[in-house]
Amino acid sequence: MSLSPMQKRWVEARVCVRDCFLEGVSEASTALKVKRLYPDIDPTDSFVHKRFGLHRKEDFDCFPDKRAEIPRNPRWIQEIRAYVTEHPHCSLRGVARSVGHSITVCRKILKKDLLLRSVSNKWVPHVLMIENKQQRVDKATIMLEILQRHAEDDFARLFTGDESWVYLNNPFARTWIQLDAKSPKSERGGIGEEKMMVTVFFNRQGLFLLDVLPEGKTVNSEVFRRRIIYPMRRLVREQNYGDDAEVMVHYDNAPAHNAHETQRSVDNAEFSRMEHPPYSSDLVPCDFFLFGYMKHLLEGTGHLTREQLRVQIEQILRGIPRRTWKATIRSWMDRLNLAALDAIKGIQLQHLRTTEAVTQQLWHYFAASSLHAAILAQIHCVNEDEQVKLKRLVPTRWLSCYDSVTATINELTSIWIALNQIWIERRDSSAKGLLYQTMKKKFIISLYILKNVLFHIKRLSLVFQQGVLVYSQIPSAIESCKNELLRIRDNQLITKEVKENWHTYQIAAEELNKNKAKSKAIREVLLQQNEQQMEKDEVKQSEQEKRSNDTQKDNEMNSKESEKALFTFQLDGNDINWLENTSCKYIDATIQHISQRLDDQKFLSNFSIFDPQLALINKDNPEYGLEQLDQLLQLYYKQLNNIRKDNHLLEWRGIREMLVSRSVFANCKQKD
Repeated sequence: MSLSPMQKRWVEARVCVRDCFLEGVSEASTALKVKRLYPDIDPTDSFVHKRFGLHRKEDFDCFPDKRAEIPRNPRWIQEIRAYVTEHPHCSLRGVARSVGHSITVCRKILKKDLLLRSVSNKWVPHVLMIENKQQRVDKATIMLEILQRHAEDDFARLFTGDESWVYLNNPFARTWIQLDAKSPKSERGGIGEEKMMVTVFFNRQGLFLLDVLPEGKTVNSEVFRRRIIYPMRRLVREQNYGDDAEVMVHYDNAPAHNAHETQRSVDNAEFSRMEHPPYSSDLVPCDFFLFGYMKHLLEGTGHLTREQLRVQIEQILRGIPRRTWKATIRSWMDRLNLAALDAIKGIQLQHLRTTEAVTQQLWHYFAASSLHAAILAQIHCVNEDEQVKLKRLVPTRWLSCYDSVTATINELTSIWIALNQIWIERRDSSAKGLLYQTMKKKFIISLYILKNVLFHIKRLSLVFQQGVLVYSQIPSAIESCKNELLRIRDNQLITKEVKENWHTYQIAAEELNKNKAKSKAIREVLLQQNEQQMEKDEVKQSEQEKRSNDTQKDNEMNSKESEKALFTFQLDGNDINWLENTSCKYIDATIQHISQRLDDQKFLSNFSIFDPQLALINKDNPEYGLEQLDQLLQLYYKQLNNIRKDNHLLEWRGIREMLVSRSVFANCKQKD
């Protein structure tokens, strides 16, 4: 009996339910598993309940009834495939009208035979090209460097701002109502709704400039220069920062901001403009915090005049505490930091992130199922190999990343055999998908890239995690890490290691391809037995002819796939070029981020307070370490913002006592 691709998926789902029933798994757990493994066919809870009822009656047949098998004309399928290929944007009704069949037949052929579905295009404001993404990364990196320089004097000479429309009528957006009451409606502001353009510039101390555009005016270069740039120059001049002081003003890339006349006015001003990445409103503090906060507080003010609204806005902005303005700038730095990290998460290095995700899926697949873990352990026993337990990958922990990647490299050939065995015996589509992902050449190459880079990152991380942190070790460890990464890049050590070990994976792939014909024959025998049990007294001649034709086609496809797998598992020049380019970019990006975070000697000197000898020398000084502790808290404020400062000080006292006791113990041990 020939099954369509969709019917084969239903058979796999029934087999999965049957196996869970035989293993004693509950209906609820089985339903969750089937929904997770077969989302394309959307099995329901009632489907699982019905299958469990049949299995309790010792009915374990997983193939569909013959009555449900209604073969569709192959000529119709070809007609609809040809029409949809030529007209991919047509509707279902248009397909039915053009090919001359009913909508029901066309729907079944499109979904069950051709596995197609009609979707709408996803609307986005702007599609960023590769050049735009690279500009975003480059300019975000430059902006981050500028903010890090200004962090030394607490952002006193840094200003940012933007414009926004504000409606004069601002009703409440939320309210409490009875359970049986209807939700109230709010009318969206239309073209004729009264509104005004508000421009706000601020720094870490608070509001610096507030301007309301007169009614009937638009923001162009002349208006922006006259109402914003010239007042900003006067206000900055009044601050008396000095001739050599670096004063930076930030605003986005609106047409009025980038006009030539505006640029010439800024060139002659007492401040410099901080360039903004293209199409990056998420990196504008006014957009990601200020305007949303301001409009939220304006809710419920009702109908106001322009002057009343301006006064209300000014009161709201003046009422924001100074720590909130400063926290906004710190949050701005965090966002720029994430945008700069897109250099590693970009298109060119996306395979590395995909490799990390697949590695985590492998750990979960074998750790979450004792059966899968037992199959992997059995393969180790057969091959007489030492089993290396897979590790969980946590992206934010360097040690976890390195251990997980290394374990996957050591286990990869055994993982292939285990996944192939699980797919053959249990028809587990997750095993098939993971096998397909892990047998890609770029996955294996990415594992070796991550392994070599993460090894030195792990060593650097251990310097900060040792029991006694010695400040003098930190600069040398950072320099050693960067030198080792440069040595790997310049000497192409990753390429050499991949070439040396590639024959292992090639041999394993050849063995899997040799076993495909054998496993295919086993599957055909199982299919034949189930078909004989289902059809019994029916005439089998036509079915045997179909089955023989399908087997011949599958064998031909299998041989082609085997030849393709053997061919693609040869390392060619393109693979070597991709390896070298990707490893160089990844290493350069890693060194750049290490320099941005850890080359600040002034910041690193704060860790010297954890030196036990210094803690012993200053044990009678109550102010020891408080200044350095404040500097560290400013950097890690996001992780510690829920902890009161009193708790910080209390914990620091405990750490000081521990450091002093360690130092005393070490001195006594040396004397002994």
